[in-house]
Amino acid sequence: TTMELLSLLAGAAVKVACILLASWIFWPQLWLGAWRSLRVLRNAVYRHRYLSRKPLFSVLDRLLERASATPHKVFLTFEDDRWTYEEFVRDVARTAHALQEFGGVRPGDTVALLMENEPAFLFVLFACTSLACPATLMNTNLRGRMLLHCLTTSKAQFLVTGSGPLLVAVEEISVEMNELQIRPLTMGEATPGSAVPSLASTFREAPCNLPAASVRAHITAKDAFIYIYTSGTTGLPKAVKVSHTRAWCGNFTYSMSGVRAEDVVYIFLPLYHSSAIIAAFIGSLDIGARLVLRKKFSASHFWGDCRRHGVTVFQYVGEICRYLLSQPKNELDRVHSVRMAVGNGMRADVWARFLERHGDVRFCELYGATEGNVGFVNVDGKLGACGRDLPFLRLLIKYSLVKYDHEKDGPVRDDKGFCIPLPRGMWAGGAGQPGLLVAPISKHMPFDGYLGNAEFTQRKVLHNVFMHGDRYFNSGDIMRIDKEGFIYFIDRVGDTFRWKGENVSTMEVADTLGDLDFIKEVTVYGVTIPNNEGRAGMAAVILEEGHSLDGPELYRHVVAHLPTYARPYFIRLQEALELTNTYKQIKTHLLQEGFNPALIRAPLFYLDSAACSYTPLTRQIYEGIVSGKAKL
Repeated sequence: TTMELLSLLAGAAVKVACILLASWIFWPQLWLGAWRSLRVLRNAVYRHRYLSRKPLFSVLDRLLERASATPHKVFLTFEDDRWTYEEFVRDVARTAHALQEFGGVRPGDTVALLMENEPAFLFVLFACTSLACPATLMNTNLRGRMLLHCLTTSKAQFLVTGSGPLLVAVEEISVEMNELQIRPLTMGEATPGSAVPSLASTFREAPCNLPAASVRAHITAKDAFIYIYTSGTTGLPKAVKVSHTRAWCGNFTYSMSGVRAEDVVYIFLPLYHSSAIIAAFIGSLDIGARLVLRKKFSASHFWGDCRRHGVTVFQYVGEICRYLLSQPKNELDRVHSVRMAVGNGMRADVWARFLERHGDVRFCELYGATEGNVGFVNVDGKLGACGRDLPFLRLLIKYSLVKYDHEKDGPVRDDKGFCIPLPRGMWAGGAGQPGLLVAPISKHMPFDGYLGNAEFTQRKVLHNVFMHGDRYFNSGDIMRIDKEGFIYFIDRVGDTFRWKGENVSTMEVADTLGDLDFIKEVTVYGVTIPNNEGRAGMAAVILEEGHSLDGPELYRHVVAHLPTYARPYFIRLQEALELTNTYKQIKTHLLQEGFNPALIRAPLFYLDSAACSYTPLTRQIYEGIVSGKAKL
């Protein structure tokens, strides 16, 4: 009867409600995972709508859309100057005409950028996009041979720089650039006798209309938007292709983090870093947030800038917050409008101290790599975590942790030759077992590799991981997932360590030191220093017979050929270096002993900037370094 049917339906409804309520109480991760998955899907649909348009709807088109909708809204602040969307597009157009008419840039050319944080950097970047030219973003610490190496591998036809020391650095290699048929240009004012022509006068007189849209109509989502250099795991810096598809990932990062159109985002990290240009800049542009750009980070001016400009969001790397905490305390520590910080590399203890001192700032810790095909965002505020593994979300963001053998420096394989996956989430048990993060390479999770470096590209690909014929991206990072699903970064494998927010390649540093005639063999590694993020560079050196360590010459050599962050702070003289039976250097004991004179009988030296030399490291100097009294 009808009453019996209604009774059955009511009973079923009650049972379903009880099941749902029980799942909400006893397994809230299920519901949280469903909600997060919907947000990820919404973002994916949003990006697909842009990327599937014909012609391609690029980041430049998003800028033009903003300028059309809100032409007089302030978009960018730099020092005492402001640009509305309309004014910003005007200067992009002028830059494009200057590059094309005076510089000789043509569609399809590659343009390298060696510029500090300044509006002109962004003008050149978008001007290149309007001309269908990928831009290669160069690390401003590069000099001499390393700069030439990056220019060569980028296959750039042009190099655009600014003024000051960077212009001098370009002038110093102008002869070599001419041989490589790379034309240097500067956005700065013309300098009499300079080998680098200036675009400044042409820029001022150029028309305010962008090149015709037909110039870039052939560009696809898979084409390069920019190239970013990364140290990777070994060797010299390598260029990573950032396609137009990947460029839109900045939207994902900031929208998932909760950045809003009314926010004011503070960018002080170098624009040649993906965290600054992709996450912070492109993410803010898409959402409609206002940007405040600073040339370089300053701990002493940070909070003053935030109060002056009404900053609500800033992008960080782990070192930044420690630098801020090292500033003297004052009564204005909690007088600010910052509500959120987005970034990576935050230590849990620094995180907690920052909140205690500066108030309720919501941290969204990220994980990702410029060349990687997987990333996470911690939107829960869990101290030390960089993301969360949740039901349903696993179906959209695919990855695994596999057992890793640190001695053999590779993933553990079973008797069938496949990698061994580690349990995740509620099945992980306790803190979760650390493992190597790998992610399947597919159409939706591509790995584009390194420009002109097939060998290193293949090194980042694992084959036959879980079945014959599959291909996975090898992140080179050890992660763990606890029973609540929180994801934690543990360490990097291989020969790379981080210092001052930069990746340092031990091979690159060792090759540079090996150029000196009094050094026979060298191995480079990173050592921890109390109250410092990352690892400072240290080198164990065998001298050529009959030679002694020439401290001043070694100092001059590393300053001339290595960026500040890559210079070894400590030198250890050795009679021999420990090797495996396959002649690989073993660094285990070196890492354990660090740079402590009490543990090391071998002569120790440290980079003494005041003396412009490497001078003996005494117990007194060591105590000063570990206590923080002596500044590195």
